Amino acid sequence: MQAPPRLVGFTTAHDRQRMESVIRREVRFGYCTTNQAPLAELAAEADETLFENILHIKQHVLRQLLSDRTQSTYNLRSRKHHC
Repeated sequence: MQAPPRLVGFTTAHDRQRMESVIRREVRFGYCTTNQAPLAELAAEADETLFENILHIKQHVLRQLLSDRTQSTYNLRSRKHHC
């Protein structure tokens, strides 16, 4: 299993196996459905949701950690094309 770079990226393979076993146990006890997504997919979805919230909610606690967007202007010189 390949871990997403942000949420699960700092865990070891052993940690990921333990988290997968918790998910399997939840399925067995009926807390999750049998078609539960893999841990890497769940982490990627949670990571994407968190980042979208940070971007779009101005009062989000983590928003101050984002750098300001820089406006790039390109001053390209014209180029001769060979025919």
